[in-house]
Amino acid sequence: MPPAPLTFKMLEQCNAGKFGDLLSRARGDAMKVAAEKGLVKEKESEKAEKEKEKAEKEAMLERMANIESLLIVVTKNLPLSS
Repeated sequence: MPPAPLTFKMLEQCNAGKFGDLLSRARGDAMKVAAEKGLVKEKESEKAEKEKEKAEKEAMLERMANIESLLIVVTKNLPLSS
């Protein structure tokens, strides 16, 4: 007996299944891209935080050097008490 001819309804169901698979894959890909973007933003945020901390540390070291220089000048100009 020959196979039954494909009906329009059968074709619709087949295409709907394929379309559903495509949508599912696309949704998964979109979620993956969103997750990757989130990781990139997180890494950029961490990098910016590290750069900020480095700049703050350099500024603190510069202030400490200035204070040290001032202390040296002040202590040299103090009268010696004997």
